[in-house]
Amino acid sequence: MLICFTLFLIYAISVLTCTFTVFRLNPSMKSWIDRTGTLATSSLLELADLSDKEALKAFHRYLLSAATLAFALVTLLSQVLGEQARQVLLVCAVVFFYSAGSIGAWSNNRAEITQQFLDETKRDSGRYAKYYLTFSLLLLLVVVSISAVAGAVAFANLGPIVIFVVLGLALVIGSLVLANSISVAFVFAPALLVIAYLWIAIFVARGALAIGRNSLINVLGVYCILGTIYLSLLSLPGLRVWLGIPAICQ
Repeated sequence: MLICFTLFLIYAISVLTCTFTVFRLNPSMKSWIDRTGTLATSSLLELADLSDKEALKAFHRYLLSAATLAFALVTLLSQVLGEQARQVLLVCAVVFFYSAGSIGAWSNNRAEITQQFLDETKRDSGRYAKYYLTFSLLLLLVVVSISAVAGAVAFANLGPIVIFVVLGLALVIGSLVLANSISVAFVFAPALLVIAYLWIAIFVARGALAIGRNSLINVLGVYCILGTIYLSLLSLPGLRVWLGIPAICQ
C-alpha cells in the first residue's frame, strides 16, 4: 500500500511539472507565470491578480482542448474503455468545459461582475439593516411598555434585547453576503480552482528546479509519460491482457 501511494504521489508531482512545462510553451502563459516572481513572494492571490486577458485566453484554450480530448476519447473508445474510465473521462470533460467557461468569464467580465456584487451587497445590506433595526426598535418599545405596565424595571430587559439585535443584524447581513456570493461563486469558483492548480504546478515545478534543476524535471516528465501510458492501459483491459501487462496498484 505504501509503495503504491508513493508511486501515485510521484505521478501526481510529475503531472504538475509536465503541465507547468506545457503552460510555459505559450508566450502569454509564460509571461503570466514569470510575473509571479519567486516562491518566496508568489501567492495564489497574486497569480489571480496578475492574470491578463491574453494569458487567460490561452488558459481557456488549454482547458477547452482538454475537455474536447476527454469527450472525444469517450465517444471514439466507448466500446473498449472500462466503465470506470468512461465515467472519469466524462466527469473530466464536464469539469474542463465548465472551467473553460469560467475562465472566459473571469477574463472578460470579472471587473463588472465583482463591482456588481459589491454594489448589490452594499445596497441590500443597507436596506435590510434599516428594516431589521426598525423592527428591533418596535420590539424594544413593546418590551419596555410591557415591563412598565407590569411594574418591573424596564432596563432589566435591555441587555438580552441588545444582544438579540446585534446577533440578528450580523445574521441578516451575513445571509445577504452569502446569497449574493453564491451567484458569483457559481461563475468564478471554477476559474479560481484551475488558477489554484496552476499556482500549485508553479510551486511544485520551481521546487523541483531548485532541487535538481532541469534534470529532475526531465525525469519527472518521462515518469509522467510512462505513468499515463500505464493508466491508459488499465482503462483498456482487453489490450492490457493481450500485451501481458500486470495490473498493479489498481
